[in-house]
Amino acid sequence: GLVQAQADATQLEAIADLTAVRLVRRPYLPAPFAVTSEGVALINASAWQTAGVTGTGVKIAVLDTGFAGYPARQSGGDLPVSLTTNFAAGAEGDSNHGAAVAEVVYDVAPGAELRLVKYSTDVDFAVAADDAANWGAKVIVHAMGFFQGGPGNGTGAVNAKVNAVTAGGVLWVQAAGDQAQRHWTGASSDGPNNEWVGFNPAASHKITATQGAPVEIVVKWNDPYGASANDYDLLLCATDACLNAADVLADSRDPQDGTQNPEERITLTGGPVGGAPFTGDYFLKVKRFKATGTSTFHIHVTSPNPSPNVLSFTPSSAEKSLAIPADNANAFVIGAVNHASATVIEPFSSLGPTIDGRIKPD
Repeated sequence: GLVQAQADATQLEAIADLTAVRLVRRPYLPAPFAVTSEGVALINASAWQTAGVTGTGVKIAVLDTGFAGYPARQSGGDLPVSLTTNFAAGAEGDSNHGAAVAEVVYDVAPGAELRLVKYSTDVDFAVAADDAANWGAKVIVHAMGFFQGGPGNGTGAVNAKVNAVTAGGVLWVQAAGDQAQRHWTGASSDGPNNEWVGFNPAASHKITATQGAPVEIVVKWNDPYGASANDYDLLLCATDACLNAADVLADSRDPQDGTQNPEERITLTGGPVGGAPFTGDYFLKVKRFKATGTSTFHIHVTSPNPSPNVLSFTPSSAEKSLAIPADNANAFVIGAVNHASATVIEPFSSLGPTIDGRIKPD
C-alpha cells in the first residue's frame, strides 16, 4: 500500500491531487542501535561451538541501512569470505553499523550462511524483508527501529511485514532500541486551541545537542492511526518561552482532520555543517492547533548515528520506549547489558511494556 518516489517539491500538490493518492509524506527513516561483539562467552555460545553446533546449514540475513567496510572485515577474518548481499541502490552505504551487526552474528554462529541486505526507508524495509525470506533465511537480525507508523502496539505497515515473514517460519531477532533516556510519555492538560500543550512537569522538553548532530524528533499521541481528529503542532525553539517567530528554529504542522496519523516530526538539517545549528539547548514544545480534551503523548528524540549526538533530553521516561517493530508479538526482542556486568540493564536500553500492555523485551 506504499509507493516510494523521488519528486521535485513543485510536483507534490499535483501528486497529492491524484485520485489514487491518500497521503503524501516523507519516508520514515530507521535509527541504528548500539552493538558490540562481546557476548559469545556470556551466552555460552563458545561451549556450543566446541560441541560442533556452529549454525552450519542455517541461513541468517542481517537487515540494515549500511554495511560500509564489510570487505575489510572479510579480509581480517571478522566476516566469512563467502556471503551474499543485496544492497539498495547497489552501494554498501556510508554507515558500518550493519557490518558490525553481521560480525556479532558471525562470532556466535560461524558456520551459518550470511546475507547482508541494505535498505533506507520504511518502504524498502518491506522489500528487504521479502528478499531475506525469499532467499531462505531462517533467522533475520534487525538492530534498527522506527518511531513512526504505529502507536507501539504491534500494528502498522512495518509490523505487518514482520508478521508476514515470521508466519513463514522465520525467527525475527529485533533490538529493543536505545531510547530509554531519549523518550517521554505522559498525559497533557486540557486548554484552548492555539496555546501550548501542558506536560507534567512543564510545557516544554529540553534537548541538548552538539552542532551538526543529525537529530530527529517524533511526537505521537493516542488517536487512532489513519483517523486522528486532534490536530497538534510541533515546534523546536531557541528559548523556553518561544515568544516570537524568531525563536522558532523548526516546526511540523501537518494537518490532522480525521484521516491522518497522530504524528508530527522535525528533522534538524540546518547549521553550517548540517544537523543541529549550534551546540546547546533546544526547547521542544507542542501547540494545540485544534484539539479537544487531553491526549497521551510519546516523544522520541533520535539520531541516524548511534553515537551520542544528543547529549541529553529532559524530562525523560524509560517506560514504553520501545522502537518499532520491537513492539511486535512475533519478534524475539533483546535489550542491552554491559558485558562486564551482564545482570545490569544498560541505562539507554529501551524498556516496555508495549502500548497494549505486553512484556517486552523478551
